[in-house]
Amino acid sequence: MDKNINIQDEINKTLTSLDNIERRKAKPFLYTRIQAKLDTNYKTESYNWFFDTPILKPALAVLFIAINIFTIWQISIPENTLLSNKEVIINSFTEEYAFNQSTETIFDFENE
Repeated sequence: MDKNINIQDEINKTLTSLDNIERRKAKPFLYTRIQAKLDTNYKTESYNWFFDTPILKPALAVLFIAINIFTIWQISIPENTLLSNKEVIINSFTEEYAFNQSTETIFDFENE
């Protein structure tokens, strides 16, 4: 029971001391000083990208457009043209390295 009375007295003392508290007045321009301090501490550094130069932007745009046009042109070529080109290349390769000759006569030991 004695502890409860001591606790109650401490609570009453604390509450009466809060009644006498007055609000502190801030110095003039405090907010401005705090804002300036925050701005100087947290300045962001700008990152300059190499391709961000004014000369390279149009050049890169032209390059990307040229790559797209070339890709569309390659896709639009009919497959018949591609197949005929492949056949011409294969035929010239076989003629050059004599792959079109028959090798049956070289290894034909049964007819001898």
